[in-house]
Amino acid sequence: MLGLYLLNPYTIANTTLPDIDSTVLPVVILLFIYFSLRYLLQKKDMSNKVGLILGSLFGLALWSKLTTPLIIPPFLACLAFITSKDYKKSIVFTLKVTLVGFFGFIITYFVYCKLLNLSTTYTYHFLLDSFSKGTSSDSLLVSVLNNLEYARNFVYWPTLPVVGLFGVSFIGVMLDKDKSEKTKIKKLLVLMSLLVAIFYIALIAPFGGFFKYPFPVFGILILTIALFYDRYIRDTKINLLYAFIATAIGFVVEKIFWGDSMFLNRKPFGHLAFLILIVVVSYVLLKINTRRVAASMFVLYIFFCIGFQLSISRIQATAPYPTKYEYGQAGLDQTTAYLRSNTDPNETIWSMKDVGYYVNNKYYESYGYYFDQSLENDLINMLKSSKVRYYVVTTGIGQDNIDAHPNIKQILDTNAVREKEFGNFVIYKSKE
Repeated sequence: MLGLYLLNPYTIANTTLPDIDSTVLPVVILLFIYFSLRYLLQKKDMSNKVGLILGSLFGLALWSKLTTPLIIPPFLACLAFITSKDYKKSIVFTLKVTLVGFFGFIITYFVYCKLLNLSTTYTYHFLLDSFSKGTSSDSLLVSVLNNLEYARNFVYWPTLPVVGLFGVSFIGVMLDKDKSEKTKIKKLLVLMSLLVAIFYIALIAPFGGFFKYPFPVFGILILTIALFYDRYIRDTKINLLYAFIATAIGFVVEKIFWGDSMFLNRKPFGHLAFLILIVVVSYVLLKINTRRVAASMFVLYIFFCIGFQLSISRIQATAPYPTKYEYGQAGLDQTTAYLRSNTDPNETIWSMKDVGYYVNNKYYESYGYYFDQSLENDLINMLKSSKVRYYVVTTGIGQDNIDAHPNIKQILDTNAVREKEFGNFVIYKSKE
């Protein structure tokens, strides 16, 4: 099962990304889950001391990110009721933990901002703007429904075979008729992680085409497969040679027929309903024949998935183009090399952060100009005054894709000339 997680392209992509969603946040959430299970399930302890410990972890989670940890209070309430069978006691305990964490975060946050002379409202406005951009339609419901279409692109990251594995395992775990505390908690963990993933897909468009936000719960989603395996088919024996062959077949099939084309062509997966049908049929076959042929095929399919995702991960590791944000974007190295050789060491350019950093690290960041019309006059004045000579944009792939921003394209075409094009990058030079 470790192979499914550690060799998965979604895991590798996120763990090579220095971001809060792929570093601190998953660790803090797992710590909260660990200590809540330790005290509530094993020790049946909901004392004030435990409330203080869990409240502190909740506050730490809020320091990591304000949105994902909001799943913690409802998770804790359900867990407390499962282990205590007492609604009132569970709600009171959850409120204590929530208040300790919330006020602990608020107090330390204000102290931090005051000591460093930072704005206390910046985080709130940034959060609001992030969600408003992700749901910018006339109706929140319409935006959510539109954004859910991104699920057709997201399924490529865990890989389609693993999505199928998860689907079968999810049904098996959720329909388990066992009434024990442990089984109920397994269902709670699986459902919680899936809701978090759906929440982010529905409310926030993937920045640069990369889905980083669901990653903190991705490990639990993969754990669903392990829970299903442990519950139903753990006694299935597979010859190591057959396992190796299944892994090799997965690797070869993916390498020959797909590579990373599903990421490069950016086309949403068009057969989601058919995949769901296959998942349901597979579950039914396993349910009626768990200890025979179907169970053995399921285990071999796990090895097939490992080989399949290993092939994609290998391609992404050696690709000469970005394989996270702006997947497949070409021409960055040539663009920055050209600008370095044609600008003075202290010369400022107009570009996105990546280009500006690799040239001279002196640049006017262009990102805001694409989304704030009030800055268009500033751009025109910059061009006419020859204050800046070089302007860098992209076509086809990029947050600064001028094909999607005709006003910026018109301003540049009118007041500058196209100097060079490298892959997706276009270099404009002001008319001197």
